[in-house]
Amino acid sequence: PVACGHFLVLNQADLSLWCYACDSYVQHESLRPLVKRLESLKFGKGEVLEPLPAVGSPLVCEPVALHGLLGNPSWGAPRLVRACNDEARPGYQTMRAHEYLD
Repeated sequence: PVACGHFLVLNQADLSLWCYACDSYVQHESLRPLVKRLESLKFGKGEVLEPLPAVGSPLVCEPVALHGLLGNPSWGAPRLVRACNDEARPGYQTMRAHEYLD
């Protein structure tokens, strides 16, 4: 998201975000991963982020999971095109939001 003209500051005591342009505190879903990571660093709790896989690496799993029941086992595995530590489906069998290309 683009926030032209909005200048945010982080309160290091409680990790709240303040916007000088809006003259108010800011809470937005796009800022959640940042705040979660800062909480983990500051308070030493929360999830430990795994290292991101290398772009171009193949997806490793069972063939049926790669291409479905009608997939051909001779097809190559999808390759990673974007690694991301964000959650793909927060709250519902969450996994990382990596993007792959068939």
